[in-house]
Amino acid sequence: MTLSVHDMKLEMSLALVPSPTKLPQVRSFVRLQLRWWGLEEGVVDDALVVVGELLANVVKHVGEGECGLALRVGDGVLHVRVRDGSSVLSAVKWPSAYGVRECEEGRGLLIVDRLTGGAWGAERSPGGGKVVFGRLSLGVERDASHWHAFYWAGSGLPTRGEETDPDSSKPPAVNDASAAWVRKPASLHAGQLADIAACVAWLEARLADDRPVARIPARSLVGYAQGELDHGLRKLPLQWSTLDGRIVRLMLLACPSRSRAFRCPGPVAS
Repeated sequence: MTLSVHDMKLEMSLALVPSPTKLPQVRSFVRLQLRWWGLEEGVVDDALVVVGELLANVVKHVGEGECGLALRVGDGVLHVRVRDGSSVLSAVKWPSAYGVRECEEGRGLLIVDRLTGGAWGAERSPGGGKVVFGRLSLGVERDASHWHAFYWAGSGLPTRGEETDPDSSKPPAVNDASAAWVRKPASLHAGQLADIAACVAWLEARLADDRPVARIPARSLVGYAQGELDHGLRKLPLQWSTLDGRIVRLMLLACPSRSRAFRCPGPVAS
């Protein structure tokens, strides 16, 4: 299973070979990701059912060939897309001769139809195969309620072993998953920040204390960070060398107010 997660745009995609034994693992990952995005628990539960039914259809009707799952939040809607290699379009088999309880075939899509309010469908892909999609309303979208700042400075870059060791005093690579930072010592947690202005002020303070080498102007780092944050970035990693030969690593991380997958660490900044 390979994956790509883009928190900035609230998008994630998975490439996987589904099987009955792997579906619980996929659902667990999707649950964590949707909670991290701050979605209401009811929406998360409905999304897991939709994802489970669509992937189960792939296993049942297509087999265990590679397929793709994509989730995206936008315009108050959670978009779910499942891609597979079959060109046969999915369709609800509405009960006719049999009662609803006796009609198993196509019942998964009846559930999808109900949970999405009919906002689902299937279409053939230009390169072959098809995509089945569905849309779930989120109600009111929630923005990140606060940010956390993570900071570390040292004389040399951590080794791979130190980056993956939760007991090491050295940090993981700045682009590693956010959870890796949480497992590090509390000394790496620099506090909670209220908004983007506070994030930029915190970065400016760090640049004043840990002045970058001349080829990395502080104003350029601040300008880059401001631009990324203004465009909705939820995780901003930075790294630079100081005039006295140290390496500074820091991360600004947005924490959704209703996130249950990620416990925000560190003391609240006064």
